[in-house]
Amino acid sequence: MSYPRVLQIEPTNKCNLNCIMCVRNTWHNEQLRDLDYKTYTRLIDESVNRLKRIALYGFGEPLVNHRFENMVSYARTILGDSVKILTVTNGTMFVEDRARKILDAGIDEIAFSIETFDKLKLYRIRIGAENYDVLTNLRELLRLKKEYDVRVGIATVIMRSNYKELPKMVLEAANMGVDFIVFSHLVPYYESMVSEMAYTLASKQAIMMIEKLGVEVEDLGRKAVYDVLSQIYSGRSTGAKVQYLLLWKKLSEKNYSINPDIVKDVLQKKRFLNDVEKTLEEARKIAKEKGIEARIPSVYADANNRSCPYINEDAAMVTAAGDVVPCMDFAYAHPLYVNGHVKWIKKIVFGNLREKNMEEIWNSQRFVEFRKVRKNMSKTIPWCADCPFSTRYCWYVQDNSYDCYGNETGCNECIYSAGLAHCII
Repeated sequence: MSYPRVLQIEPTNKCNLNCIMCVRNTWHNEQLRDLDYKTYTRLIDESVNRLKRIALYGFGEPLVNHRFENMVSYARTILGDSVKILTVTNGTMFVEDRARKILDAGIDEIAFSIETFDKLKLYRIRIGAENYDVLTNLRELLRLKKEYDVRVGIATVIMRSNYKELPKMVLEAANMGVDFIVFSHLVPYYESMVSEMAYTLASKQAIMMIEKLGVEVEDLGRKAVYDVLSQIYSGRSTGAKVQYLLLWKKLSEKNYSINPDIVKDVLQKKRFLNDVEKTLEEARKIAKEKGIEARIPSVYADANNRSCPYINEDAAMVTAAGDVVPCMDFAYAHPLYVNGHVKWIKKIVFGNLREKNMEEIWNSQRFVEFRKVRKNMSKTIPWCADCPFSTRYCWYVQDNSYDCYGNETGCNECIYSAGLAHCII
């Protein structure tokens, strides 16, 4: 029977910070806990000769679990050196003594979550970080890196308030000896963060076609309606209907659609989006020149170029409760503010490791079908940002139960599938 190639395992969903963009701020009745250690060891024992990578992190701070280094050590001992073990941390607890223990346990890759090297700005983003010295911890880890075979990286959330600093961050990170940097756009879990978005979910190709035609979509739509009425009642035509249908024909030939509301929003903030694009391109250029590995997203989506990072990697996630979920986004219930509306994301659980083993859960009919549908997302999953109904609060954008293609569990507004937000797995 088949088995995941990658497991993301959440050591704990507890955290010592209160970051302004974190989904944990939306939780109300979620039980905070560490992953049961026996459940973890059973999972590792079951995974021998089956995995290529383990990502030991989730929505909590991994090092809050006092057995984190034991988790690393156990995985290394049982699974051997061929399996890569990584974590993402806020860096607050990565002080020298604990850092050495984790490195001695055999971890391969560590990413610090840092949005800026300006301490005061960092403290405003990562509330509570002022009680720690994250940047000193990073520098100390980079010093220890010389003694261990470990890759050290930085994971950064891109926001309107920090995007201009990103090229400088890449340069400083490279000069410090950081191996890689991952930029990921903000996922807005609450309305107050929508203004911090530095991207759009609209397809750039569709926007470019509209710009090339030199039309204002909403205005053209109104004129087309008047044109139809004019033909009915007076027999005269302004040509607006033909022009409108031609626009949709050109879009559909390329497998695109448009949402006039979102197009209008994009064109209104085009200067800003262009500046973000230019800034990210500068960061990309610096990374190439300095030889630092960089994952940097686009500023636009592309409805015809979507894929699920978990499906691509044959990955599953295990939460601190032992639930097996398809991805981080479906690990906990939360709101998502996207495409001009709020969407309620329900938790999607395929089984719990206290009741069944991973092989049983992974090969269950429901989980197999879930993965099968998402193998070719651009064809099997709709993209709501380019649909005129998504900003009209259509049934299929209210929550993630279904999409308009009839798929159970909707991934039709997933920011990760568009490559705008990145998972480190």
